[in-house]
Amino acid sequence: MPKIEYNQNGTMAWDSFLTSSKIANKYAYLHTKDRLKQSVELRRKIFKEQGLGTNYRKIVQDTQKWKKGCKIQMQAEVYKSLNVPKTVFIKSVKEFLAEEDKRKEYDQAMIALRKEALGEETKEMSKDEVLDAVRFIEEEKLKNFTTSVEMMKKSAPIAAIYLVMKLQSTVLEDKLAIEKSIEMTNVKANIASQNLKQDDDFKAIVEEFKGK
Repeated sequence: MPKIEYNQNGTMAWDSFLTSSKIANKYAYLHTKDRLKQSVELRRKIFKEQGLGTNYRKIVQDTQKWKKGCKIQMQAEVYKSLNVPKTVFIKSVKEFLAEEDKRKEYDQAMIALRKEALGEETKEMSKDEVLDAVRFIEEEKLKNFTTSVEMMKKSAPIAAIYLVMKLQSTVLEDKLAIEKSIEMTNVKANIASQNLKQDDDFKAIVEEFKGK
């Protein structure tokens, strides 16, 4: 295990935070990969055959709960072995991931780690293919936002709205895979590798849906 360095403000040093995050996430990826793969195959089969009914929602919610529990457990074990208090870890997360440059570096590192840990191959996409996928994603996100707003207008419990939002995230991934034959991980990887967040066409699509 690496030696953890600290900043004077009580956070881990950036390099220590990034390195330890890679260790914790790698353990989580390896521990969960087989069940998650089975879950994806099953829920998409149910989606195609039954739609977004009770069976689909149950498998999504059960898997999300299990995955989150595994990640928390792996983080706790890694940081305990490194003698990093939970409060220091939380403070480091809040500070570093709020900074755009560090968030970008963190996201790219986790994408690369996921590929390595799971043996995933990133499918290269043209800029036009990525932008088409981004437009599809933004259209679906707008529909999801509208649903959430309607629930709030009807005074739905916050917990219920949160569960719907989490479900919608998975539904979006499945719709993208089923309707466009594209995995969300590939879209994110190509956005990062092509630096499209700085591209005017990419920005225009995002801004278009922000105004709706």
